[in-house]
Amino acid sequence: MRLFDMFKKKEKVIKKNDNKRNSETELQQALSLSRAGKHMEAYPIFEKLYNNQSNATNAFNLFQCAVYCGKTETENKLYNKLKCYSPNPKKEPMELSGCFVRYSYAYILCDVGRNHEAVEIVDYLLDVLSHYKITDPTFLYIRGIPTAQMIYELIKKTFIANEMQLKEYKNRLVSLLDEDTKKHDFES
Repeated sequence: MRLFDMFKKKEKVIKKNDNKRNSETELQQALSLSRAGKHMEAYPIFEKLYNNQSNATNAFNLFQCAVYCGKTETENKLYNKLKCYSPNPKKEPMELSGCFVRYSYAYILCDVGRNHEAVEIVDYLLDVLSHYKITDPTFLYIRGIPTAQMIYELIKKTFIANEMQLKEYKNRLVSLLDEDTKKHDFES
């Protein structure tokens, strides 16, 4: 390798590191704005990050922000991409799994007053849970499934205005749980 080639290669590495630092700074800025409820300000930053690197994490962040901002085209496109996603547990958080994405989506739908759209997702999560005899939180989490307590919180949020359905869905959830989970999470 000639000296000039070495400098070009080193320049590329430096530029790549600068881009990575800039992306991390932008991500932190967008997350901070989003946490503060400034979703419209965060949206273009998340969009830029996703356009620069369309990985699952950037897709998830843009997706959530799109729901809060009412950007239904982006919301639908990214939801369809993420709802069946299986993360690499060695590199990505389990919260990117399809079940967690659906859970987050339903929670945000309730935040923006679209509770009726969350019911289908609650039904889906209960169906997934029905396939497991063990419902211990750790057991579910490592399989990319929200815990029973998380699902219960979602049920309460979804049916906040309908006490009868809230009771019905809580009973459905409890009927799916193993005895240890029932005792630990649902009996005081």
